[in-house]
Amino acid sequence: MSGVTTRIDRISADTAFPLRANILRAALPPEESRYPQDDWPETLHIGGFLDDRLVCVASFLPEAQEPGEPSGAFRLRGMVTVPEYRGRGIGGAVLDRGIADLIAAGARLLWCNGRTGAVEFYARHGFRRVGEEFETPGTGPHYRFLRPLAATAAGFSSP
Repeated sequence: MSGVTTRIDRISADTAFPLRANILRAALPPEESRYPQDDWPETLHIGGFLDDRLVCVASFLPEAQEPGEPSGAFRLRGMVTVPEYRGRGIGGAVLDRGIADLIAAGARLLWCNGRTGAVEFYARHGFRRVGEEFETPGTGPHYRFLRPLAATAAGFSSP
């Protein structure tokens, strides 16, 4: 990727939507790629650009992992990289930027339902797999992953 400029920035939900709908959830109706919290002020949408092309998106939504959980939890959803750019570190850079922004904002926990094929990716970024594999209709097998963002988050210690 010599000569290619990489940029990681906050983006809008509308900017993230096409990659979510066309790649991540292509088998589902487009409206399934919009989330209720997309336009909430606390929600973060992060995009990874190579030169000026958006090639990766991730959304960090305020959402408790379990009902009644204390505030400060965020859910990673809609993370996708254009297939020909996978394995180049752009997804990791987008995730790391989102995590840094959440920590700066005082978030305590990040969680997601990640695809089974991404177990190693999440482990490299400090997530712990919990529970059994489960099927998500239209998107395949998943695991729940947790990543503490503070030493006291959900009884974990920081990675």
